[in-house]
Amino acid sequence: MHPWILLIHIAAALALFAAELVSALNFRAMRHAPDLKTLHAEMGRTGQIARIFKLAPPLLLFSGVALCALAWGFQIAWVNLSLPIFVFVAVMVRVVDGPRMGAIARAAHGGDGPVPAEVLERMADPVLRRVPACAGPCSWRWCPS
Repeated sequence: MHPWILLIHIAAALALFAAELVSALNFRAMRHAPDLKTLHAEMGRTGQIARIFKLAPPLLLFSGVALCALAWGFQIAWVNLSLPIFVFVAVMVRVVDGPRMGAIARAAHGGDGPVPAEVLERMADPVLRRVPACAGPCSWRWCPS
């Protein structure tokens, strides 16, 4: 049973990193959208990626706790440290990123035309401007102005 839980844990971790990468690249495309039509298309892709974000973190957390309970125990220091950090980051993403992206979506409602200044201002938020520096193993950096 442990190999299956480990497989689920690894697959969930890879899915989470892949979803984060695609989300960051998609947000970068949103920031450079020339008009509202393109912006809405990019926002639609973000909604599709959100399904992976909703499934991967609980799978990662529950499989990690199961591995600790059934195989490793809670005697490994990095595991004991990573569990609360993972929960903290998951909560902060919900509290910080979610409302900010929702505010962008509300500000970007409407038809065609150029992207409103309010939307551009909200997308310039430094917290939301994370982009990967490379497409491989990523070192995350803040996007320059």
